[in-house]
Amino acid sequence: MFNQIYPYLKIVAAAGGGIIAACIAVNFLMWLAGAIYRQSLIFIEYTVRLLILVSSQTGQYLNAFVIGVLTLVFNIICGTVMFVYQPCFLASRNVSRAIGQYVKLRQLFWKYGRLEFATFGQFKRHMLGEEEPPPKEKPAPEKSGYALALEVLGFAEDTPLDNAMLKSRHRELAAILHPDKAFPNQVFMQQVNDAVDYIMRAKKWK
Repeated sequence: MFNQIYPYLKIVAAAGGGIIAACIAVNFLMWLAGAIYRQSLIFIEYTVRLLILVSSQTGQYLNAFVIGVLTLVFNIICGTVMFVYQPCFLASRNVSRAIGQYVKLRQLFWKYGRLEFATFGQFKRHMLGEEEPPPKEKPAPEKSGYALALEVLGFAEDTPLDNAMLKSRHRELAAILHPDKAFPNQVFMQQVNDAVDYIMRAKKWK
């Protein structure tokens, strides 16, 4: 009888073993799928956090870069404006001060300075502590044509000149300055001749 039941027992045992193996395989596959799913979630979460961190840092760097560029442009514009307009502003302020000072000095001169100072310029220099300019030197009187002619011939203005002296000096100078004497420049001889002619006309000599 056992021999009759044994084949069925083998079938039942094989079926049970197959079922158990199938359950184990299914459980393993489910565990593997769950593990892969969990690791996928962890990887996705890590990737998302990394992207968020990179995006945040990139945004901070980009924000700092934009702010730096805008600050640089603003400083350049302000510097250019100050470079262009500051001299104009200072010049206008100096002109305004000078006008105000001039008006005030004019008022003071009109009230108090007219009796003591001859001109407003003297009063202004006195109030500002400036020194008086040195007096202008009178130019030397121009020499007359007669004096220049005497100077060319080597005579002083007070020389008692006569016709003989004039002709003698003319011959002396001609002996030195005449082009025939190999003197390199005939301009000097021409000046001597002109001086002699001028003196003779002035003295009415012949």
